[in-house]
Amino acid sequence: MEVAVPASIITLVQITEEVVKLCGNYIQGVRHAQRDIERLQSKAQALHGALTKLNNNPQANIDSEAVQKCCEDLKSIEKRLQPRRRHVAMQRIRLRDLEWPFTSQEIEDHVHALKEYMDLFNTSLHLDVLDKTSDAEQDRLLDKLAYAGDALFNSYENEQRHRMCLENTRVEVLQEAMKWAADDSSRCIFWLKGLAGTGKSTIANTVAFRLKAGTRPVATFFFKRGHGDLAHVRKLIPTIARQLSIASPLYRQAIVTVIKKEPDLGSSANFREQYEKLLVEPLRGLLHPTHDRVQFYVIMDALDECEEERDLRMLLNLMAKTDDLPQLGLKILVTSRPELSIRHGFDEIPSIFHRNLALQDVPRSVVDRDIRTYLSHELKNVQRDFNLPADWPVKQDLDTLASKAGGLFIFAATACRYVGGSPQARPDSRLKQICETVAPNKLMTEELDQMYTIILQNSSKGRYTPEERKDAQERFRHIVGSIVSLLSPLPMFQLFNLLKGPQIQSQAELEGTLRTLHAVIHVPNDSNAPVQPLHLSFRDFLFDPNRCFDRHFWVEERDVHRDLVADCLRLLSSSLSRNICSLPSPGTLKSEVDPAHVEAALSPAIQYACRHWAEHARKGEMVVDDHGIIHEFLQTHLLDWLKCMSLMGMITEAISSLLKIVDLTNVSENIPIPSRVLLTATSQLQEAPLAHDFIEDCHRFTLAFRRPIEQAPEQVYVSALVFSPSKSIVRQNFSHEIPRWIRSAMTLPEDWGRSLQTIHCGYRTTEIRFLHHGELLATIGLRGKLDIWDPRTGDCQSSSLPPGDMKTKSLSPDGSLVLSVSEGKYLTIWDVAKLCFSPDGNFLASGSQDRTVRVWKMSSMSSGDGSANSRSEPASEEFDERVGIDTVRFSPDGEFVASQSKYGNTIHIWQAETGECSSQYEGHSPSFSSNGHIVISASKDGLRLFDVETKKSHCSPTSYRAYNPILSPDGRLAASALWEDHSIQIWDIQEDTIISIPATDSGSIELLTFSPTSDLIASISDKKAHIWDARTGESTSVHSQELYTAFGLSALAFSPNSELLAVGCTDEHCLQLWDIRAGSCRINLGPKNVGRMYAFNPTFSPEGPMVAAAFHRPDEFVRLWNTETGDLLLTIPYFSFRPRVEFLAGMNVLFIDGIGHEIDHPSESQAPAIAVRSHLLSDLQVDSSGEWVTRSSKRVLWLPPEWAPKYGSYAVWRNKIAIGSRTGLMTFLTFDDEPNFPGIEELGLDE
Repeated sequence: MEVAVPASIITLVQITEEVVKLCGNYIQGVRHAQRDIERLQSKAQALHGALTKLNNNPQANIDSEAVQKCCEDLKSIEKRLQPRRRHVAMQRIRLRDLEWPFTSQEIEDHVHALKEYMDLFNTSLHLDVLDKTSDAEQDRLLDKLAYAGDALFNSYENEQRHRMCLENTRVEVLQEAMKWAADDSSRCIFWLKGLAGTGKSTIANTVAFRLKAGTRPVATFFFKRGHGDLAHVRKLIPTIARQLSIASPLYRQAIVTVIKKEPDLGSSANFREQYEKLLVEPLRGLLHPTHDRVQFYVIMDALDECEEERDLRMLLNLMAKTDDLPQLGLKILVTSRPELSIRHGFDEIPSIFHRNLALQDVPRSVVDRDIRTYLSHELKNVQRDFNLPADWPVKQDLDTLASKAGGLFIFAATACRYVGGSPQARPDSRLKQICETVAPNKLMTEELDQMYTIILQNSSKGRYTPEERKDAQERFRHIVGSIVSLLSPLPMFQLFNLLKGPQIQSQAELEGTLRTLHAVIHVPNDSNAPVQPLHLSFRDFLFDPNRCFDRHFWVEERDVHRDLVADCLRLLSSSLSRNICSLPSPGTLKSEVDPAHVEAALSPAIQYACRHWAEHARKGEMVVDDHGIIHEFLQTHLLDWLKCMSLMGMITEAISSLLKIVDLTNVSENIPIPSRVLLTATSQLQEAPLAHDFIEDCHRFTLAFRRPIEQAPEQVYVSALVFSPSKSIVRQNFSHEIPRWIRSAMTLPEDWGRSLQTIHCGYRTTEIRFLHHGELLATIGLRGKLDIWDPRTGDCQSSSLPPGDMKTKSLSPDGSLVLSVSEGKYLTIWDVAKLCFSPDGNFLASGSQDRTVRVWKMSSMSSGDGSANSRSEPASEEFDERVGIDTVRFSPDGEFVASQSKYGNTIHIWQAETGECSSQYEGHSPSFSSNGHIVISASKDGLRLFDVETKKSHCSPTSYRAYNPILSPDGRLAASALWEDHSIQIWDIQEDTIISIPATDSGSIELLTFSPTSDLIASISDKKAHIWDARTGESTSVHSQELYTAFGLSALAFSPNSELLAVGCTDEHCLQLWDIRAGSCRINLGPKNVGRMYAFNPTFSPEGPMVAAAFHRPDEFVRLWNTETGDLLLTIPYFSFRPRVEFLAGMNVLFIDGIGHEIDHPSESQAPAIAVRSHLLSDLQVDSSGEWVTRSSKRVLWLPPEWAPKYGSYAVWRNKIAIGSRTGLMTFLTFDDEPNFPGIEELGLDE
């Protein structure tokens, strides 16, 4: 029944408002059900908004039964939310005594029901239809926002640090703040500033609670120095966006739409982009005539505790440049100390945007009144807990304490914790002690300092021998100094693991030291919660000799950090090993490792030590000497440490750490000779590298191999060592770590060369520019993508669209760095000083077509020499030879390798075992004879046969420009095409005569192949295939059949008996089988209804009527057919650039890249029954990315860009692989005792 708006709508409005407020109480008091509470509150708040609009629209028609049912449901929810007392004797319900009354399933049901009511009421009002994205999908998208949960005002972490203002305290300040919040016309930014300990965070906490309880969309971020994400802005905007999306359905829809378009925006985008796209633009989108304006609130507390001043400047600068900030419906409350950088930031924000309130300007009498009220309340609790007289404390003591506080609430809070903090204490004596003690200094913090001194002196009372007292004081400095100096806090057990040593030998000693310091150190009952100072002022007090006047407790900050370095390295030295966090294979990607596995292997203490030891060294102003603790740690555990940093996702931090240590190394030349000598494991004396040289090499090592270490942590022991320069100190120091299952034969460079690092951009770079005086680097791709990089670490700071005025620059502003870009995907930064660049600009860096970077000397036109295996850079702009190798061939016996570059005209013959170049001669397109002794190649003078053992050549009798050379299986005939007229020349080697087959088409000869019987030759040209008699060169009626396809041909293969010809096509036929004798197509093979495909590597089985071929586009599969019936027998995916498809005689097995698949199914099967391996075939390959050598389809070795193959130019033979790189380098690798890969069955076959 449809009726006018009933009076019960008003009831619903009231009930939803009460539900929202009750949920706010539970958010403050219940930690374990935060998500359920926020979901219920969010839905109730959204329903409240719809009902309010219904109440204001008497003309709306609604379903009265739905209203009645909604009212019943809401009353039921409200009733259960009403707090229940745990104890009959309780006079009031405290927040921490609340118990959440719903299960998660009940919340799911209630949220679903409230959503249905809201949709019904919105439809009645003809509201905008919301995005129909499901709640689960929205939650999944919002989970992509990098979220710092501890930054929320009602988080467990913040609850331990800050309370709310006591009733009837800070009344005037809170009134000012709430009045500002309620007034839509007030300035959009409120800066509450004050000195340390004046109660800023407590006020911010209270304002946040009141706004949230009043159903206002509010987001908070409480900064905390030394607390990881809470000390930086990297998660500030995503955390704010996540909170606002919970508080406002409209904002939630806007932000979900943004994340759908850019899923990585909330995790990897730069701060500026997050500010614009996650905060400002969604709010602009809500400024719609059909929407009532919604006021949003953001509270940022303790901005001065953000550790990066650059981040602070950026945040304030962005707010200053958001011209429409007042119109967005966004109000921002900021609290901080009045630090210079923050004052300057607010000076740049127009005064019409913000207002300031300095707590020190609040009348002292008002502050003292509030402090006295607080003291009275807290000490009354102490009086009840200790059963003290009812008149305790007396008014005079309260007045004295309030006066001593000097306007600092931290003094009052610390005093109350001290007076009532210990069951064994006498509160009256402690209170008297504070009131009667006179501070000796004249600082503004004198009373606070005096109270801290009293607390510390009382903590050390007792009978000690002089030696015991000395030990206790040293233990205090080490424990308390460490706690206030940690860059992120640790739980008790992890803290003990970090600090244990000669001074702290048991956790009981640690706990005993802290037992009497609960007034200044928070020691939670939860063993997983961190131990931390209650206020930053205690840290300032301990480290300032002018404030901590009792020298027994003063802590030298520099010494604490040095001790922490020793603690970190001691823990790591005893914990790290190559086997830590064991991974299944050397190519296991970090993304494939379960984070829980990492957490189990790397305790919080180990993770802390890995991350922060270098920063403690920097803060301790250490000088890193030869064979000191840092030098020795890196000499032993560098690779283990880098592996752990990779598993933690912190390779950028590892590089930064090494940079810090390089700056700390002692580079003095006046070092005694004995200190430069170390004893090796073989008891031989060797000269040890200076710490500076070694650590600088560590830095270069990590920069050079950042990509593989970051992607696959185990590669720090594999690729990074295999491809390091021969004289790299790191390589020499850790050579014993190179896996025994891999042997390399190649000419490595001696040192790191001129390139500082190679950055993988992932796209072809067109424009480059240094920014911020060389601190940042900008790159722009062909499609307009803009990336900002840190050139010191190679870390991508952000990705976005480029500004329109970006111009290419290759030199940093200070002239110390030069940048160059290859045509491919790699960007290289060069150290100008190490290149000895002159300041007159005679040198520049350039990118070449082969994806490498070269440095050019403009004043000279002479080119540098370079062989196929050299690393010389050209010195002339005229040098344009592209040395990248694109042809690599193994001899059948695996003893030799032939290679040739795409644009060169020289063939190199290599010894596969040693990597030595045994011969080189003019020619191209080399291939080996079946016995492996002869290499056939083409040249401008015809065909050439080269004997690899005698190094003698035999050339064809006539001179012509030949290409596509082939040798017949019996070794008697050689054939090639002629460049001049595209005819086919067949050379009878024994008779030394030439048979010429005239060209039948205008196109070039794309493919030539002999039949297994050596009596036929087939060719492809101009989209046609031809078959010829190889002995006479004649085309008879039997052999002259032309095979034609409109789209072209891609492959040819004869059957073992030379009766069938498989022709790979690039059209919908894919693969055709031709009966040579009949001269007709027997059958068309290939996937149906998939359009054009590219078929290659057709191969016949010697064991039966079967043919296999690989297909590329739109899928990448190898397919096997019965040649008689056309039935598809197997469909198997491949993962290499160009897979090898092979059969072995006597085996009913199809081998793809060395992995065999048994053929025992009469019909198509997507999954082979058994994967097997034969030692007669190689299971090595380079994957389609060109970055990984794989074995049994498992990644085993990452290839650096300068060693990676060009156009898939590599060859394999059993357990060997030869790779020709894009830079002209040859790599020869032998894989022996392979790492254990499950699921592969070995075939014990005799050769």
